[in-house]
Amino acid sequence: MPMPTHALLCSKQLLGGLYVNEEEQHSVFPLKHTDVYAKITGHLSRVEVTQTFDNPFREPLEAVYIFPLPDEAAVDEMEIKLSDRIIEGNIKKREDAQTIYEEACSQGRTAALLEQERDNIFTQSLAHIKPGEQIEVTLRYTDQLQFQGGNYEFVFPMVVGPRFIPGTPIDDSGDTDFVPDASRITPPLIPPDIRSGHDIGVTVEIDAGVAITEVYSTSHQINIEQQGQILQVKLSQEDTIPNKDLILRYGIAKEHTQTTVLTHADQRGNHFAVYLIPALDYSINEIVPKDVVFLIDTSGSQMGDPLLKSQELMRRFINGLNPKDTFTIIDVSDTATQLSTKPLSNTPQNCRKAINYINQLKANGGTYLLKGIRNLLKLPAAPEGRLRSIVLLSDGYISNENQVLAEVQQQLKPGNRIYSFGVGSSPNRFLLNRLAEIGRGIARIVRQDEPTEAVAEQFFRQINNPVLTNIHLTWEGSGEAMIYPNPTPDVFTQQPLVICGRISLSPEFQAEQLQVSKLKVKGLENNLPDSKATGQQLSTKQPTRLEGQRGTTDPTRRPKANNPNQPSTLAKRPRYANNPNQHSTLTPNQPWPKGHVTGTTPTGTLKITGTRADGSYYEKRFNLNFDQANNPAIAQLWGRARIKHLMQQMLSCETKAGVEAVTETALSYQLLCQYTAFVAVSDQVAVAGESHLISMQVPVTIPEGVNWEGMIKSTFASAIQDRLRLQKWRSGLRAGDKQS
Repeated sequence: MPMPTHALLCSKQLLGGLYVNEEEQHSVFPLKHTDVYAKITGHLSRVEVTQTFDNPFREPLEAVYIFPLPDEAAVDEMEIKLSDRIIEGNIKKREDAQTIYEEACSQGRTAALLEQERDNIFTQSLAHIKPGEQIEVTLRYTDQLQFQGGNYEFVFPMVVGPRFIPGTPIDDSGDTDFVPDASRITPPLIPPDIRSGHDIGVTVEIDAGVAITEVYSTSHQINIEQQGQILQVKLSQEDTIPNKDLILRYGIAKEHTQTTVLTHADQRGNHFAVYLIPALDYSINEIVPKDVVFLIDTSGSQMGDPLLKSQELMRRFINGLNPKDTFTIIDVSDTATQLSTKPLSNTPQNCRKAINYINQLKANGGTYLLKGIRNLLKLPAAPEGRLRSIVLLSDGYISNENQVLAEVQQQLKPGNRIYSFGVGSSPNRFLLNRLAEIGRGIARIVRQDEPTEAVAEQFFRQINNPVLTNIHLTWEGSGEAMIYPNPTPDVFTQQPLVICGRISLSPEFQAEQLQVSKLKVKGLENNLPDSKATGQQLSTKQPTRLEGQRGTTDPTRRPKANNPNQPSTLAKRPRYANNPNQHSTLTPNQPWPKGHVTGTTPTGTLKITGTRADGSYYEKRFNLNFDQANNPAIAQLWGRARIKHLMQQMLSCETKAGVEAVTETALSYQLLCQYTAFVAVSDQVAVAGESHLISMQVPVTIPEGVNWEGMIKSTFASAIQDRLRLQKWRSGLRAGDKQS
C-alpha cells in the first residue's frame, strides 16, 4: 500500500521553490515583505494586507504564494501596484478568473490571481514580474473580533502549518485520491538553517469607543502608542519573522460590556448583526454528570513543545473532573489506541492510571485524525441524565478537513458536544472552529508557552452547562429574514451570541430602489442572491434544504486558457476611498460605494428567546430601524456567513444547487470563496516576444514550536531527504542566472 505523502513532500513541481547558492548558503526568494494594517472599531476589524514581491533573476518570474487568513475573513478587494499605476482586481467565477489569468500569462502581461483553497488557506499567483521589478499585491477583508470574559481578541495568522496528506498519489504533483488539491495547500518548507529574508510588519489601530483597561499579546512583542482616542499597536522590530499567529487582546471595563446591534441597508436587503452578551449570572445548583472522552493528537508534528503542552492540559483536565464524571482517552497518529474500551469512573486509582498513560505518550507518524474520530463516535451513547463531552487536543494539521467534518456532522449522537483545543503557535483554526461549531461546543487556542491553569479553570466553568440554550429567533416585521449561524448555537459563560441576518425586501421594493438609484454595488449590477436558498427563516416557514445533482466544478484545478475571445483587461470597481494610497479603514459613517438606500426601508423587531442554565425563560427584543443604516461591513459579514453555511451543507457531497447558491452569493457580495477568484490584469505587455517564464512557489518558515525532526521521522524520512535535495537546486542557479 503506498505510503501517505507529507506536506513537505507534496509536489515535484515546486522545484523552483528554493534557490540556494550552496557555496555561500545564500537564498533567493521572491516574497520580501508583508505589511498588515488593521483598523478595529467595536466588534469589527477592517484589514489590509500588502505583499511585496520582486524578481532577482534575468528572466520574467511567476511567484505563487500559499498563505493563511482568518477562517471567517470576508475578502472583498484585491489590487496590484506597479511602479506607475494601480490595477484593481475584479471578482469572477473561479474558472473564468483562471482563464483570464492564463491568457494574460500567454500574452506577456502582468497579472495577479487570488484564490481560496480552504476557509483559511489562499493562493496568490503573480505572473510576469520583470527582472529587477518590484510589485505590491494588496487584499482587504472584514472580520469579527472574538470576545470572551471582557476581552476582545484580534488574530492574524502568518504561516500555513505543514499538512499531513493521506491517500494514494494520483500524479506527480503530490495530489492524492483523498486530497485532490494537496499541492495547493502545502507550501514548501524552509529548513531551519536557512532564512528566507521575508519579514512582516503589523499595525493595529483600536478605536474601542470606551476606555481600554489593558492591551497585550500572548504571541509577540509589541509597542503601544496612544493617539487621542486611538490606540496604535505595532510589532516590535525584534519579532517580525512570520512563523506564528499574532494574538492581540485588549480589555474594557465591565460596565462598558453591552449588547450591540449594527445595521446596513442596500438594494440586496436589510442586513443586521447582533452581538448579544446576556447579563446572566453563572450559578447552577446541580452539575450534570459528564462522560468525557479525550482525543489527543500524537502525530509527528506534535513532537516537542506541542505534545508537552497537550499532556500538561490533559493532567489538569483529569484532576479537575467532578466526582460523578467518567472518562477515557484516545490517542491518534498512524493508529488510534484507547486507555480503556469503556468509560472509567473518576477514582484515585483510575486517575493515576490515566496520568501514567498520558505521561508515556510519544509523538510520531501521520495525523490520521479520522481514525480517532470514528473510534469515539462508535462509543455507546451516554446514559440518560449524563452529558457526553468530547475534548480534542491537536494542531489540526490535516488536509482532509471536510472528510472529518462530514463524519462528525453525520454520526455525532444527540446530546454530545465537542470542545476543541488547538495546541501550538499556528494551528488549523478552520478545522478546530468548525468541529466545535458542528459539535455545539467551543474552540480554544493554547500556545505552547501559555499557562494552562487558567485555561483548565475556564474550560470547566464552560463545560458544566451553557448559560443559554434552546435559542429561538422571531422576526416581527415586513419581509422575510435569514439568519446565520443556523442552527443558533448555545451561549457559554463569558462568550456572546453573534448572529448575522438579512431581511429580504419585496420584489416591488427592490425594483423601485433599483430604478430610482441605479445602484451598482462594487461593480456588479442587479445580481441579487436567491432569497429561497437556505438560512434560518425567521417566520413560520422551514428552511429550504438545497438538493441537486453532484456538481462537476473542481475549484482545485486550474484550466488552461481556451477562449481566445475572453477579454484580458478588467473594468475597475469602486474603492472604499477615492484616494488609492489611503488605507481602507472601517468607520461608523463610512459610505457604501455608489449608492445607498435610505429613507424608505422598513423596520421591525427581532425577538430572541431561550432557556437559562437554571431552566428559567429568557427573552430579549431588538427594534431594528434600517432607515439610516449605513455600515457596509455588516452586509459583507452576512454574505460570508451565508457562504459558510452553504458550504457546510456540502461537506459530504458537492451539489449543483449548492455550488450555484454559493457562487451567486459570493458574486453579489464581491466575496472570495472556493468558487470565485479575484483577477487583475495590466493592459500593457510586460514581456514582449518569446521569453522563458520562471515559475516559483514561495517557501515558508516552519511554525514556531514545530519540531523539524518530528516532520522527518519514521515513514517520511527518505522522501523528505529527496525533497530537500530538490530544494537545494543542484544546478547551482544563482540570482541573476538565466537558467532555470
